[in-house]
Amino acid sequence: INFDELVLVAPIRNSWQFNQYIYPALLSLTQEYNKDCPFAIKKENIICVNDAKMPQKMVIDVNNVFIPTQVKCNKKYLVDAMEQLRALYYDENFSDGCDRIYKSRAKSAKRFLVNESEFREFLESKYGFKTLYMEEVSFKDKINYLSRAKIILSLDGTSIMNYGYMKSGGKAIALRSENFAEYPIDYLFGIEFLPIICEIRDAKDTDHMDGFVGTWWASNLYADIDYVEEKFKAYGID
Repeated sequence: INFDELVLVAPIRNSWQFNQYIYPALLSLTQEYNKDCPFAIKKENIICVNDAKMPQKMVIDVNNVFIPTQVKCNKKYLVDAMEQLRALYYDENFSDGCDRIYKSRAKSAKRFLVNESEFREFLESKYGFKTLYMEEVSFKDKINYLSRAKIILSLDGTSIMNYGYMKSGGKAIALRSENFAEYPIDYLFGIEFLPIICEIRDAKDTDHMDGFVGTWWASNLYADIDYVEEKFKAYGID
Protein backbone atom coordinates (compact mmCIF):
# COMPACT_ATOMS: atom_id res chain seq x y z
CA ILE A 1 0.00 0.00 0.00
CA ASN A 2 1.24 3.48 -0.89
CA PHE A 3 0.13 5.42 2.18
CA ASP A 4 0.75 8.74 0.40
CA GLU A 5 -2.19 7.87 -1.82
CA LEU A 6 -4.43 6.41 0.85
CA VAL A 7 -7.60 8.44 1.48
CA LEU A 8 -9.47 8.14 4.75
CA VAL A 9 -13.18 8.98 4.65
CA ALA A 10 -14.26 10.23 8.08
CA PRO A 11 -17.69 10.96 9.60
CA ILE A 12 -19.51 14.29 9.42
CA ARG A 13 -17.26 17.23 10.24
CA ASN A 14 -18.08 19.73 12.99
CA SER A 15 -20.24 17.53 15.20
CA TRP A 16 -19.11 17.71 18.83
CA GLN A 17 -18.18 14.02 18.74
CA PHE A 18 -15.97 14.64 15.70
CA ASN A 19 -14.17 17.65 17.20
CA GLN A 20 -13.68 16.14 20.66
CA TYR A 21 -12.85 12.53 19.86
CA ILE A 22 -12.58 11.56 16.21
CA TYR A 23 -10.44 14.27 14.60
CA PRO A 24 -7.67 14.22 17.26
CA ALA A 25 -7.43 10.45 16.82
CA LEU A 26 -7.23 10.81 13.04
CA LEU A 27 -4.48 13.42 13.31
CA SER A 28 -2.39 10.94 15.30
CA LEU A 29 -2.32 8.79 12.15
CA THR A 30 -0.99 11.52 9.87
CA GLN A 31 2.56 12.15 8.70
CA GLU A 32 2.42 15.73 9.96
CA TYR A 33 1.64 14.69 13.55
CA ASN A 34 3.24 11.25 13.82
CA LYS A 35 6.35 10.94 11.69
CA ASP A 36 7.38 7.64 13.28
CA CYS A 37 4.17 5.83 12.31
CA PRO A 38 4.91 3.47 9.37
CA PHE A 39 1.33 3.64 8.09
CA ALA A 40 0.74 7.39 8.51
CA ILE A 41 -1.24 9.17 5.80
CA LYS A 42 -1.21 12.77 4.62
CA LYS A 43 -3.38 15.15 6.63
CA GLU A 44 -4.91 16.48 3.42
CA ASN A 45 -6.14 12.96 2.64
CA ILE A 46 -8.60 12.95 5.54
CA ILE A 47 -11.93 13.59 3.82
CA CYS A 48 -15.22 14.04 5.66
CA VAL A 49 -18.49 12.84 4.15
CA ASN A 50 -19.94 16.35 4.23
CA ASP A 51 -16.93 18.20 2.79
CA ALA A 52 -18.04 20.65 0.13
CA LYS A 53 -15.19 19.86 -2.29
CA MET A 54 -13.84 16.39 -2.78
CA PRO A 55 -10.25 16.13 -4.07
CA GLN A 56 -9.82 14.94 -7.66
CA LYS A 57 -8.60 11.53 -6.54
CA MET A 58 -12.02 10.86 -4.97
CA VAL A 59 -13.91 11.13 -8.25
CA ILE A 60 -11.65 9.23 -10.64
CA ASP A 61 -12.25 5.59 -11.55
CA VAL A 62 -10.70 2.96 -9.31
CA ASN A 63 -10.05 -0.71 -9.89
CA ASN A 64 -10.84 -1.98 -6.43
CA VAL A 65 -12.97 -0.67 -3.59
CA PHE A 66 -13.04 -2.39 -0.22
CA ILE A 67 -15.87 -1.48 2.13
CA PRO A 68 -15.75 -3.37 5.46
CA THR A 69 -18.66 -4.08 7.71
CA GLN A 70 -18.82 -2.31 11.07
CA VAL A 71 -15.11 -2.37 11.88
CA LYS A 72 -15.54 -2.56 15.65
CA CYS A 73 -17.28 -5.90 15.21
CA ASN A 74 -15.05 -7.32 12.48
CA LYS A 75 -12.64 -9.72 14.17
CA LYS A 76 -10.48 -10.41 11.14
CA TYR A 77 -9.41 -6.81 10.56
CA LEU A 78 -9.86 -5.19 13.97
CA VAL A 79 -7.79 -7.62 16.01
CA ASP A 80 -4.95 -7.68 13.49
CA ALA A 81 -4.80 -3.88 13.36
CA MET A 82 -4.78 -3.55 17.14
CA GLU A 83 -2.05 -6.17 17.49
CA GLN A 84 0.11 -4.21 15.04
CA LEU A 85 -0.47 -1.01 17.00
CA ARG A 86 0.40 -2.74 20.26
CA ALA A 87 3.62 -4.09 18.77
CA LEU A 88 4.52 -0.67 17.38
CA TYR A 89 3.97 1.32 20.59
CA TYR A 90 4.79 -1.23 23.31
CA ASP A 91 7.61 0.06 25.49
CA GLU A 92 9.51 -2.52 27.56
CA ASN A 93 10.76 0.28 29.81
CA PHE A 94 7.29 1.60 30.67
CA SER A 95 7.21 1.62 34.48
CA ASP A 96 3.84 3.16 35.33
CA GLY A 97 1.66 0.14 34.60
CA CYS A 98 -0.86 -1.46 36.95
CA ASP A 99 -2.70 -4.80 37.06
CA ARG A 100 -6.05 -3.10 37.70
CA ILE A 101 -7.22 0.01 35.84
CA TYR A 102 -10.38 2.08 36.20
CA LYS A 103 -11.05 4.18 33.08
CA SER A 104 -13.03 7.11 34.47
CA ARG A 105 -15.56 9.16 32.49
CA ALA A 106 -15.67 11.90 35.14
CA LYS A 107 -14.41 14.45 32.60
CA SER A 108 -16.87 13.41 29.91
CA ALA A 109 -19.93 15.47 29.00
CA LYS A 110 -22.24 12.46 29.28
CA ARG A 111 -22.63 8.94 30.66
CA PHE A 112 -20.52 9.40 33.78
CA LEU A 113 -21.06 8.17 37.34
CA VAL A 114 -22.97 10.58 39.56
CA ASN A 115 -21.22 9.03 42.60
CA GLU A 116 -17.78 9.06 40.96
CA SER A 117 -15.77 10.25 44.00
CA GLU A 118 -17.22 7.61 46.31
CA PHE A 119 -16.84 4.87 43.71
CA ARG A 120 -13.26 5.81 42.88
CA GLU A 121 -12.30 5.76 46.57
CA PHE A 122 -13.86 2.30 46.88
CA LEU A 123 -11.91 0.95 43.89
CA GLU A 124 -8.57 2.45 44.82
CA SER A 125 -8.53 1.83 48.57
CA LYS A 126 -10.13 -1.60 48.69
CA TYR A 127 -9.25 -3.23 45.37
CA GLY A 128 -6.05 -1.51 44.27
CA PHE A 129 -7.30 0.04 41.03
CA LYS A 130 -5.42 2.87 39.32
CA THR A 131 -7.70 5.57 37.89
CA LEU A 132 -6.98 6.92 34.41
CA TYR A 133 -8.62 9.74 32.50
CA MET A 134 -8.04 8.73 28.90
CA GLU A 135 -8.32 12.35 27.72
CA GLU A 136 -5.03 13.00 29.52
CA VAL A 137 -3.12 9.92 28.33
CA SER A 138 -1.11 9.79 25.12
CA PHE A 139 -1.92 7.08 22.59
CA LYS A 140 1.39 5.34 23.26
CA ASP A 141 0.93 5.38 27.05
CA LYS A 142 -2.66 4.22 26.66
CA ILE A 143 -1.49 1.08 24.85
CA ASN A 144 1.20 0.45 27.45
CA TYR A 145 -1.26 0.79 30.33
CA LEU A 146 -3.92 -1.39 28.78
CA SER A 147 -1.62 -4.11 27.48
CA ARG A 148 -0.25 -4.68 31.02
CA ALA A 149 -3.58 -4.64 32.84
CA LYS A 150 -5.21 -7.87 33.99
CA ILE A 151 -8.48 -6.18 34.95
CA ILE A 152 -9.97 -3.06 33.34
CA LEU A 153 -13.17 -1.46 34.58
CA SER A 154 -15.01 1.30 32.73
CA LEU A 155 -18.43 2.54 31.80
CA ASP A 156 -19.71 0.70 28.76
CA GLY A 157 -19.54 2.35 25.37
CA THR A 158 -17.42 2.51 22.24
CA SER A 159 -14.31 3.01 24.36
CA ILE A 160 -14.49 -0.62 25.44
CA MET A 161 -12.77 -1.33 22.13
CA ASN A 162 -9.66 -0.39 24.13
CA TYR A 163 -10.02 -3.77 25.80
CA GLY A 164 -8.52 -5.16 22.61
CA TYR A 165 -5.08 -4.07 23.79
CA MET A 166 -5.33 -6.38 26.80
CA LYS A 167 -3.68 -9.76 26.68
CA SER A 168 -5.89 -12.78 26.18
CA GLY A 169 -7.43 -14.02 29.43
CA GLY A 170 -7.92 -10.61 31.02
CA LYS A 171 -11.13 -9.43 32.66
CA ALA A 172 -13.10 -6.51 31.22
CA ILE A 173 -15.73 -5.12 33.60
CA ALA A 174 -18.34 -2.79 32.10
CA LEU A 175 -20.74 -0.63 34.10
CA ARG A 176 -23.87 -0.27 31.99
CA SER A 177 -27.57 0.42 31.96
CA GLU A 178 -29.91 -2.53 31.50
CA ASN A 179 -30.81 -1.70 27.89
CA PHE A 180 -27.30 -0.93 26.65
CA ALA A 181 -26.22 -1.97 23.15
CA GLU A 182 -24.29 -5.25 22.94
CA TYR A 183 -20.82 -5.76 21.43
CA PRO A 184 -19.13 -9.20 21.09
CA ILE A 185 -16.09 -8.21 23.16
CA ASP A 186 -15.28 -11.69 24.48
CA TYR A 187 -15.49 -13.17 20.98
CA LEU A 188 -13.37 -10.43 19.43
CA PHE A 189 -10.55 -10.25 21.94
CA GLY A 190 -10.48 -13.51 23.92
CA ILE A 191 -11.11 -11.79 27.25
CA GLU A 192 -13.85 -12.18 29.85
CA PHE A 193 -16.55 -9.55 29.39
CA LEU A 194 -18.21 -8.99 32.78
CA PRO A 195 -21.13 -6.53 32.85
CA ILE A 196 -22.50 -4.84 35.97
CA ILE A 197 -25.92 -3.20 35.68
CA CYS A 198 -26.23 0.30 37.16
CA GLU A 199 -29.18 2.60 37.76
CA ILE A 200 -29.86 5.39 35.29
CA ARG A 201 -29.78 8.89 36.76
CA ASP A 202 -30.55 12.12 34.92
CA ALA A 203 -32.27 10.14 32.18
CA LYS A 204 -32.00 11.69 28.72
CA ASP A 205 -33.77 10.38 25.64
CA THR A 206 -31.46 10.79 22.68
CA ASP A 207 -31.62 11.16 18.91
CA HIS A 208 -28.23 10.15 17.52
CA MET A 209 -27.08 9.58 13.94
CA ASP A 210 -29.70 7.16 12.59
CA GLY A 211 -32.57 8.14 14.87
CA PHE A 212 -33.90 7.62 18.36
CA VAL A 213 -31.65 5.46 20.55
CA GLY A 214 -33.36 5.76 23.94
CA THR A 215 -31.86 6.71 27.30
CA TRP A 216 -28.69 4.59 27.43
CA TRP A 217 -26.52 6.73 25.13
CA ALA A 218 -26.39 10.00 27.11
CA SER A 219 -27.77 9.27 30.58
CA ASN A 220 -25.56 9.25 33.65
CA LEU A 221 -25.33 6.23 35.96
CA TYR A 222 -25.25 5.44 39.67
CA ALA A 223 -23.03 2.54 40.80
CA ASP A 224 -24.40 0.80 43.90
CA ILE A 225 -21.16 -0.06 45.67
CA ASP A 226 -22.61 -2.95 47.70
CA TYR A 227 -23.99 -4.50 44.51
CA VAL A 228 -20.72 -3.91 42.63
CA GLU A 229 -18.86 -5.69 45.41
CA GLU A 230 -21.24 -8.65 45.17
CA LYS A 231 -20.51 -8.86 41.45
CA PHE A 232 -16.77 -8.63 42.08
CA LYS A 233 -16.99 -11.71 44.31
CA ALA A 234 -19.06 -13.53 41.70
CA TYR A 235 -16.47 -12.65 39.06
CA GLY A 236 -13.54 -13.85 41.19
CA ILE A 237 -12.11 -10.40 41.95
CA ASP A 238 -10.81 -9.95 45.50
